Amino acid sequence: MPPSAETATLSVDARVGKTQAVPKLIADVVEAGTIAAGLQPTLTVDDELVLSSFDDRDVDAVVEAFSVPDIQYFHFRQLDPAEASQWIEQTHQAWRDERSATWAIRQLSNGQVLGRVTVYLRLAEGHGEVSYWVLPTARRRQVATRACRAVTAWAHGVGIHRVELQHSVRNDGSQRVALAAGFAFEGIQRGAARLVDGWHDMALYAHLSTDTA
Repeated sequence: MPPSAETATLSVDARVGKTQAVPKLIADVVEAGTIAAGLQPTLTVDDELVLSSFDDRDVDAVVEAFSVPDIQYFHFRQLDPAEASQWIEQTHQAWRDERSATWAIRQLSNGQVLGRVTVYLRLAEGHGEVSYWVLPTARRRQVATRACRAVTAWAHGVGIHRVELQHSVRNDGSQRVALAAGFAFEGIQRGAARLVDGWHDMALYAHLSTDTA
């Protein structure tokens, strides 16, 4: 049976090394190149916190973070110094590739790393997702809440319409962070994430660019 016209066209394109973009009826929400066109910004959160990219001076802090049992559990990583350095470089590459934006949450007065916050990006769809961790010594100070608010505002500012936040239903602390940061609870996704001990139901929250809170 001869191939269909569509299959034949795709085969010819594959042989000559061509790739063709399939046209869409709507434009991308955020154009490709919008993020990578500039350097990752430093975001001043308030008079105590600032967000800036990780650098090689932060290797020890990253190693420390991924040695904390609950950070290991929910982020399923344990890093040695070489791996931590690679992890930092991967955050820089992800910015250049427009896949995500990762900041160190720092004490404004001395630059000490208190935690990390990331927005995973799907620019064409106008979607982002926030993830974070905070070192034990910086907890109970609303560090994660303030950082989430800041990066959500940044994401909306570059054109992201919907920012999601998900957490395991076993993570009560992240529930408090999501609500305090102004995210609206939308429901439970059953068996949506696999951690080291199996599949977890995930609570889903979102913040829209049209939300006032």
